[in-house]
Order: sequence, then C-alpha cells, then structure tokens
Amino acid sequence: MCELFCLSSRLPTAATFSLHRFAARSGQDGHTVDGWGLAFYDGRDLRLYREPAEVNRCTLSGIARSLAKLPSCKYVVHRG
Repeated sequence: MCELFCLSSRLPTAATFSLHRFAARSGQDGHTVDGWGLAFYDGRDLRLYREPAEVNRCTLSGIARSLAKLPSCKYVVHRG
C-alpha cells in the first residue's frame, strides 16, 4: 500500500526526525516495490527526488535524508 507523508509549517523547519521514522516504517513491512519520492521547497525552488527502488536499498535515499535537514515550509514524501 502506498503511503504519503506531508509537512507544512509557517516557519521553515527540518523534517529529519519525521522522515527517519517514515523510512523506518518502509524497512519493517518491505512494501516499497514501486519506489519512493521526496519533494520540498528550497527557498523559491522546488527540489524533487524519486527512485523506483526500496527506500532502504537505494543510494539516493541517503542523499534525500541529508537534504531533509534543510529547513523548508513544505515537504511531501511518497513510498509505494
């Protein structure tokens, strides 16, 4: 089953803890066969990362977790 995580805040905030918990759920049930994606605003620019692989087995997920440390007012994460 697909899952969606969204964070919206008035002030820029890092989603590090929330994304760590979200990714940990992926490792527990192993249902990320369709891949995952992360989108967030970096100032006025939108950053979008996606990969058709399990969250815990792809190299881009480590990069995405690092990028989640950047403060943003909006994050959207999908795993499916």
